[in-house]
This record gives sequence, structure tokens and C-alpha cells, in this order.
Amino acid sequence: MVMVRRVMTILVLLLVPYCVKGMTVHMAPVLYIDETKDMLKDHRFAYREILRELHGIETGMVLNFTALSDELIAPPQSMVDAATVCRNEKADFLLYGFIVKRDYTIQIEIKLFDYSNREIIRSFYAIDDHGNYERMIGDVAVKIVSYFNETFNLGLAGGRGSFVQISMPASVGYWTPLGSRWNDLLIGTGAVTVGFEIIPSDNCFIAFGKRFYFSTGIEAEYRLGLGRPDAYSGYYHSILLTVPVRLHLAVSEHHSFFMGAAFQYVLDILSVEEPYADAETRVYNNLGAGADIGYQLHFSERVSFYFDNLFTVLFTEEPLFSYSPHLGVKVMLYTKELKRTW
Repeated sequence: MVMVRRVMTILVLLLVPYCVKGMTVHMAPVLYIDETKDMLKDHRFAYREILRELHGIETGMVLNFTALSDELIAPPQSMVDAATVCRNEKADFLLYGFIVKRDYTIQIEIKLFDYSNREIIRSFYAIDDHGNYERMIGDVAVKIVSYFNETFNLGLAGGRGSFVQISMPASVGYWTPLGSRWNDLLIGTGAVTVGFEIIPSDNCFIAFGKRFYFSTGIEAEYRLGLGRPDAYSGYYHSILLTVPVRLHLAVSEHHSFFMGAAFQYVLDILSVEEPYADAETRVYNNLGAGADIGYQLHFSERVSFYFDNLFTVLFTEEPLFSYSPHLGVKVMLYTKELKRTW
């Protein structure tokens, strides 16, 4: 019981800090100046293209770029305009600026306004020829993200997209009761688990330069127990249906750690053979909860191996606490790269 409490405490301490919303930066419409008077290529909505490039750079949950709620406002041209927009939008940081199109070149300048200090803390420049407009927009987007990463020590890894994944884990192990009267009645033996795991995004957020992500799914586990000879003769069959939520830490390309919590529905079948009496079978429906911590070796893109330590509690009249270590293999069934949209 003490061990379960410690695991749950560690889980809460790890999860709570990352429930906090990340830094949000607003993007205002950009002033467009065409000195050539050639309106065939009108870039007055360039701020949307800048946002698209910013969203294409993986920043997880620690850095978010968003458009203004009122996208029809006139582009800010001064710090007074920027402060007014920030006040109306309740924005801490605002990106605004201008694009100038000349005969042979196109130039962009984006300013970063800090509303709390009422000052421009950075300006980002890029220039290119007309044929490389997209390259110029991408260049200024990279400069913006790099500035936030270095200035606020966000630990963005960069260069990696996000993937949705569906896998099928299967494992074998054993289980044993922990303390209480159950330990005097039952001997835990083998356990087998199979299920499906869903990872909505394998690059949810970056912290300390490492990649974190969440997973969920459904698992079915079968456990076999034996009655202790000095207590009673019989068998204990337990089927656990589990819905886990896990936090994963990818320490490298091939190694990761995970920990999580779960709710469980448990079907228990107890076969009792008492002296001088007919054998009796009893069926129980119970609810339970669990916490686990483990390690995963990513052997290839499709196959990984893992070791899991599972602690569970069954909410019976006298709670049944148990520990169950597992060795398993996980096979990826489906994966697809996610593209962020604005």
C-alpha cells in the first residue's frame, strides 16, 4: 500500500506541471506596401502565411502562435497600436510589422511587442527576390521560433514532426498480493495481457530538451491465483479490463520511460473446494485502479520491447493491493504524420 501511494505521488508531481498552458504569441495582420504597384501578387494576407510556417515548426505545448480574434483590424503601425491590440486581445506578446515589395526584391520586418513592458523586444528581418517569397517567409518564421527558444529556454528539439500511432501491446508476467489478509489467502501466479494503444501525438511537448507525449487505449489482462494450502483449496481467476493514461519521456531515439494511471473493471471467479463439501464457484464484479512505471526499448520503427511495473488496488470490502511486473512486445499497426493547421 505504501508503495502504491509513492508511485501515485510521483505520477502527480510529474503530470501537474505540464498541465499548465504554454506561452501564447498573437500574430496581427501585416502592413503590405507595394512600391511596384503590381497587384497581381498581393501579399496583404501574409500574416496567415507566416502563421502557417510557424505552425509547421514543432513547438509542442510550450509555445503557441495564434491569430487575433478580430482579423479584420487594420495592421498595427506603432507601439501605441500594438498596445491597444494587446489590451483588446488580452495578449502578452504581439507580432506585427510590414512587407515591402520593390522592383526586384521583397522584404519583411516583423516586430515582437512585449505588452507587460510596453516595448519592442526584438525585430526579425528577411529579404529575397520575388521568386523566393515562400523561402523568405520560412526564414523569418525560423528566426522567431529560435528567439523564443533561446531567450526563454524552452528546450525545443526542433526538426521533428508529430505522428499519430496505434499499436498492439502483449505481455506476460506474474502478480502477487501486497499485504492485508489477501496475502494469507492467495498465491499469485501468471498473468497475460493484450490490448491496443493509441498515441494521439508522439511529440506532445518538449521540456528540458526531451520529447514528451501521452498515450491511452484499452487492455485486457488475465490473472491466475491459487488458494494457500493452509487456508483453502481452490483457484482464483481474474479478468481486468483497463483504460490507462500514460505519460512517456523519450530520452533518445531508442529509449523511453513511461508512467501512468488507470481505471479498471474486474471480473473475479473464485473456485473453492472445502473439505466435506461440494465445490463452489463464486463470481464477483468489482472496480479498481492502477498505476504503473516502466521502460521501453524501440527496437525498430514497428517493434518495441517494454518492461512494466503495475500496482493495482481492487475496491472490495477489504481492498486487494497487488504488484505485477510484465515483459512485453509492442507492434505498431498504424502511423501517420500530423500536420498542424491554423
